[in-house]
This record gives sequence, C-alpha cells and structure tokens, in this order.
Amino acid sequence: MRIACWNCADGLGGKRALLEQLAADVLVVCEVRAADFAAIAPGFAAAFYTPSGSARGLATFLRLTGLRQRRFAVPEQAECYQWLAGDDIDILAAWVKSKGDYVRPAMQTITHFLRNSRARHKIVLGDFNLNPSFDRNPRTGRAGALVQALAARGLRSLYHEATGESMGAETRATHHFLYNAARPFHIDFIFASQSLGLQHFELGAAADWLGKGRGDHLPLVAHLVRGGTSAGRVRIPDSQP
Repeated sequence: MRIACWNCADGLGGKRALLEQLAADVLVVCEVRAADFAAIAPGFAAAFYTPSGSARGLATFLRLTGLRQRRFAVPEQAECYQWLAGDDIDILAAWVKSKGDYVRPAMQTITHFLRNSRARHKIVLGDFNLNPSFDRNPRTGRAGALVQALAARGLRSLYHEATGESMGAETRATHHFLYNAARPFHIDFIFASQSLGLQHFELGAAADWLGKGRGDHLPLVAHLVRGGTSAGRVRIPDSQP
C-alpha cells in the first residue's frame, strides 16, 4: 500500500499534475477548497472532504476500495480530522489546525483514536503544524508528549525510521514558511504501526515541489506492507533550497 500526505497550500485544481505524481493508494491533502475537491474526486475510487473554519479543508483521495469514513467527535478547538476504517486498518488523516493551541486538541483527538481503534494496523498522517523542537517555547505546548503517546501504542514516524534521525533534530524540512528557504520546519509526518513494514520512503525534492504555483510543503510518501519487514530504503534530496 502506497500512502502519501501533502499540504498543497491551496489551488489544488491547478496542481493536478503534481497530485498525479504521488500515485498513492491513500492520498491525504491539506488546504483544499471544496470546489477543487469536487472537481478532482470523481477520478478516484473514493474521496472524503472535511471543511475547516476557513475556505480550505482536508481531503483524502483513495485509489483502493474497502475504506470507509467513520464518524467521531473531535474537540471543539480541533479541525480537519478524518478517521478511515477498513477490515484490519484504521487511518487518521490530520490537518492540525486550531485557534492558537495546536498541541492540546491534536493530543485529545489522536488519543481518542488510539484508545478506540481496534484495528491491528494503524496509520496517523498529515500536516501536524508542530514538532518536539518547538517545545522549548512554552507557548507551543508539548508536542513531544504527543509523539510519545503514539510511540506507546506502537506507532513510529516513518521519516525517522528511514533516516535514523532523532525526533526534533531533523536535517530535512517538510515546510518552508512563506516559501522562504531561511524558515524551514519539519511539521508533516506519517506514523504507522510496527505491524506495517516500511519498504520505501521518500520526501519530495524541494526543486520539484517548492515555489509559487506549487507550494511551500514537501510531500511524504511511503510504501507499506502488512506484516512485512521494513527494508529501510529512503530517497531524500541531497540539498534543501
């Protein structure tokens, strides 16, 4: 199963070629307008959309069948989460977007998912808008605690497994604020259960994905195998912009 997450930074209707490049069975895309979603969704086996308080929302596009959207309550401050359920897999797609406090509503939502999912295989992915390195700022909350909660339930970050880097000490950014190379952040993640073997991981190349008309986030793509053994192969560009 090939899964991907990408914050398209709006304008998805004009970025279909980029969307097709990801070629994912499960594709989570953040900052999508409802009209763009409606135009693109018919090209997939299934698709789900969750609006936010702004003009953009969270979209999931599926090339495979067997996943359905499960309704669940999220905290009042939290926006843009989707729980997709299959026979033996649960997927929580996230665009962590809230008014001021990112960590607390994300923690509440993800903890609820982990407590209530009965599936053997679990995946949590998307734009989290947080990183444990931000914890040095007391206003940002404790992102490290959220990562620890995932780890306690056997979910690991695939970027960190593939690269061997420590959480909060990433050498590659997934987001460049306002397209500015001097403001890099690692805030997009794919977490998956140990029962899903990682066969391949890749982070989009900055030259291909960053810039006006493209976006300010890089996509994360992973090939997972149920019950398989991780191969640990990784493709990451040699340099950031």
